[in-house]
Amino acid sequence: MIDLHAYIHRLQLHPLPTLETPVEPGSLLINPLLSRDVRVQEHVRRFLPSQPPEFWETERSASNLVPEPIPATFRADDDGGFRELGIRIDAGALPPATPISVSVTGVEGRTFAARSQRANRFALVTLLGDLRDDADRSRYLKDCWVVTEVYYVVDATFRIRTSTGNRPPTSATEVGIQVRGEGRVDWLDEGTFRITHHHAIPFAFGGFQVV
Repeated sequence: MIDLHAYIHRLQLHPLPTLETPVEPGSLLINPLLSRDVRVQEHVRRFLPSQPPEFWETERSASNLVPEPIPATFRADDDGGFRELGIRIDAGALPPATPISVSVTGVEGRTFAARSQRANRFALVTLLGDLRDDADRSRYLKDCWVVTEVYYVVDATFRIRTSTGNRPPTSATEVGIQVRGEGRVDWLDEGTFRITHHHAIPFAFGGFQVV
């Protein structure tokens, strides 16, 4: 059985924290490899204005990229909240450091559309390389990461493991679970819930660094 970190490494991806700003193919990221300090700069289309809108079209994968359930374990943060895998639990909803075990059973990706005359990694490396003579643009882009694909946990079961004597939460409202987009929360039993159809906030990305 492979764990979540090994799965991300195997696919040569980089993990993302649960961000408020959307991340999509074409996003420019600052410090993504520092995890908590990652910032979304903007979209790379700003620097390639001659490309038509259809050049930036994206598409979602139609298949589950998880061959078997992937386990992971997290802890509530010091404020009693949780922000992992694109899922957010309100601060104060849990005792700090509460263990939360996760079984990921669904992962899907979004990439640039696989059609001719659409963006892809090779095209973007070439186009951005042509901007090196533009000092202002080159300085702005240098060391940023260009996202070419993002990955979402679309199906996972969470279990909040409370210590002896503490009552586990009994509803999604009590915990303060928030998901975006089409995300759906199904409460299974005390302290256990499942999130499905979650395509709003990615947990990992693939891309390249502008040099």
